[in-house]
Amino acid sequence: MGGQLQDNRNVAALFLDDGSYWLVIADHENEQQNQQSRLNIIQGLMNRNGALVSERSQDITDSIVKNLVINGSVLPKTSMKLNVLYENGTHLAADLNYDDSYDYDKKPNLGLIAGSYSGKIQTHQGVEPISFDISQTGEIKSKNPLVCQFSGNAKVRPNGNLYSMDVEISNGQCQTNQRSIKAIAVYDKEEKEIVAIAENGRESGFILSATKF
Repeated sequence: MGGQLQDNRNVAALFLDDGSYWLVIADHENEQQNQQSRLNIIQGLMNRNGALVSERSQDITDSIVKNLVINGSVLPKTSMKLNVLYENGTHLAADLNYDDSYDYDKKPNLGLIAGSYSGKIQTHQGVEPISFDISQTGEIKSKNPLVCQFSGNAKVRPNGNLYSMDVEISNGQCQTNQRSIKAIAVYDKEEKEIVAIAENGRESGFILSATKF
């Protein structure tokens, strides 16, 4: 699902069958300082009755995790109303709509995501550029030795049009600490974009966003 917050920032939502969810909010780019825009990541667990109520949600963008309360309502594969309240009183609201381009009911296919990508990864240490290939068998390899190096594997998940990614970040050119990350990935076939978020993002705030070229 995707939409905009009241301050015109784009927000996307990813839900799993067990009620786990991630919200990805794009910050406005700081053009004067020529910085890459950061993505704010909210992670939590929702009730199954269609009411989106979560008092265990957290903003995991920074190393200091921020607790928050989320409420709203969900119509599966249709729409979602979202209200986010931070402990400091900050309030965010959005109406999101289901995005057909992700074909959630279709079986994932490694051949579909195979190709060369460029984009960025973000962790608690910051944002940095990446360039990599995904093979027909799901092997992930960095392409450019001058940017952050990482490797790993992508596999299809049993439910939903989603992928599991095991990523190993090496020190090399990375400002990000060396680590192993298990992530969930979704592919937008129209935009040729892949987005992967750490399953336990509280530990790193990891998110990968890249476009096939």
